[in-house]
Amino acid sequence: MSTPQERLAQSLTVLKKLQDKGIVASHTKNMTRTHRERLVSNGNH
Repeated sequence: MSTPQERLAQSLTVLKKLQDKGIVASHTKNMTRTHRERLVSNGNH
């Protein structure tokens, strides 16, 4: 089982990949609900 820090790191990796593509505002199709909620709850919105 992953730690909360590992799960947040996974979500941040997804966000970084989107940013590297020049996407600054993400649509729901670009990221899973789990990643979005995890990022928002950790202040990365």
